[in-house]
Amino acid sequence: MLLTFFNIILGFAFDYMHGILLGVSRQLTTLWFDSKYHGERWYLGREIITIDKLLLQINTPVNITRPPRSVRLRKYWKASEYRNFLLFYSLPCLSGILSCDYLEHLLLLVQATYLLLKDDMSSHDIDVAEYLLKTFVSRFERLYGKCHASFNVHILQHAAQSVRNWGPLWCQSAFIFESHNGNLQKLFHGTQAVTEQIANSFSLFQSIPRLLSTVYDKSVKKTSTDFVDRMLRGYRLATNCVKKTNIIFLGLPTVRMPTPREAFLFREQGIDVHQCAFYSRAIINGNRIHSKTSTTLSRRINRAVVTEQGTMALVRSFVDVGFDKGFAFIDPVITAKFNMVKDRQTGTAFSGIVRENYISTDVKLINCNEIRTTCVYLKDVELVQNLLCIQPNKWEVD
Repeated sequence: MLLTFFNIILGFAFDYMHGILLGVSRQLTTLWFDSKYHGERWYLGREIITIDKLLLQINTPVNITRPPRSVRLRKYWKASEYRNFLLFYSLPCLSGILSCDYLEHLLLLVQATYLLLKDDMSSHDIDVAEYLLKTFVSRFERLYGKCHASFNVHILQHAAQSVRNWGPLWCQSAFIFESHNGNLQKLFHGTQAVTEQIANSFSLFQSIPRLLSTVYDKSVKKTSTDFVDRMLRGYRLATNCVKKTNIIFLGLPTVRMPTPREAFLFREQGIDVHQCAFYSRAIINGNRIHSKTSTTLSRRINRAVVTEQGTMALVRSFVDVGFDKGFAFIDPVITAKFNMVKDRQTGTAFSGIVRENYISTDVKLINCNEIRTTCVYLKDVELVQNLLCIQPNKWEVD
């Protein structure tokens, strides 16, 4: 190479979208469910009905835009679906079905990926992830055979070092570029002079706001300007919303006096209120969250959250008391460790899932700033108890 000082291994960032999700994760699902492996110890094709029953009963939050699909449709899964399957669904759904050696082997990949996706990881987390990935790779050939130890499996050994050099996996993945490829596809039609079409369309799109500012005046009807705004954004703006510094309340509120318990909780925070506006939906940190009083969702559970202190909770309602910040009443969820899967050799367990012991009836009042993100609430699956899956960071979206 002419670039004498360029290290071809350390000089490139590891893309987990193609390396782990569309690489190793898709390879594993093929090995488990493709009928040509029907004679192997790891084959799960005869258990598809059972696995689908568990998988399709999972209720995801709205920031996971694609709900779980049958493993029979795995060839149509997007990278984000493989991410959700790997991190949230695979261990609960395959526990007791996939042979113990293979399930513990999968656990190593899940925990390592989860650690490298965190937005508050430590150097110890990276060291642990590196050890788990190297152990995963070393066992792969013994469990699945040398012929299946692909390049994607091998390159996992470099993922941790890539995170040390370049940052968490989520900030160096191809997800954002793939998303913008979709935007570029909307800027041209046909196959002729594609680059010129993109340049012209982009230039026109950039000019529209300036051109509109020259014709917008009081004589233009608001319905016309709203229509143009909606066409430019690609979606309708919310009409009923109240914006605070830490929250956007959505929909129409229910205005009432607080109950004695609610008033007591307000007084504990030094707030004396006689009337509150209660909302069932809100946007916090870019996440749309529903409360217990919301009736707009049927197939999703979108009120399970984790606070900045690590507390799991179910949102009861959002409250506007007239200040420039919002509050939320929550029902804390008392949790325990998820011990359904544990690797016997390394002692590893998955830290991204906790087991629900019970939901406390001792309602709490918190500032909406304290809500970090939503959780995946595995409810009504045929498990011993409900599970809460903690999303590793608040930056990745489907």
